[in-house]
Amino acid sequence: RAHYPMATRYFLEYDEIRQGNWGPDCEALGLDAGPLMARHVANTAAQLQDRVPGARTYTWNDMFDPHHNAVADYYMMRGDLAGSWEGLPEDTIIVNWHHTAESLQFLSDRGHRQLLGNITGANAQATMDRAADIPGVMGLFFVNWGRNAADWDIETAAQVFHDRFGQ
Repeated sequence: RAHYPMATRYFLEYDEIRQGNWGPDCEALGLDAGPLMARHVANTAAQLQDRVPGARTYTWNDMFDPHHNAVADYYMMRGDLAGSWEGLPEDTIIVNWHHTAESLQFLSDRGHRQLLGNITGANAQATMDRAADIPGVMGLFFVNWGRNAADWDIETAAQVFHDRFGQ
């Protein structure tokens, strides 16, 4: 905390984890990939709260979403990632870049507020339409992921969000 005395928000980079649950330490725990991931994120969040009480955490949806990457046979992940979401504290804000109605609803049903990630002017309207009736959608999260700034069209996306959600 002394190094970052003003930090109150932390992004937990659980995203596209392409391999895991292979080492002897993992084997010794006897957990499938999902419960192992749940254990890891729960421990990480608890350690952060111990060091920075009241810290707000954010993470990507994909590794905690059965409609995205939290599935069996994901790349070189040994086992099934089902249940990985069980370790996420309810107050973790999810940055959802999958945008399917099923994904948005699943995470909302678990009590998570969500930011819509990977939004551009081109996909804003369809994404907002899918998110319109989902409780807890609270804003947009822009990433460039190699796109030119001209392709983002942040103004259009922000206007569509404002028109849809009044924020």
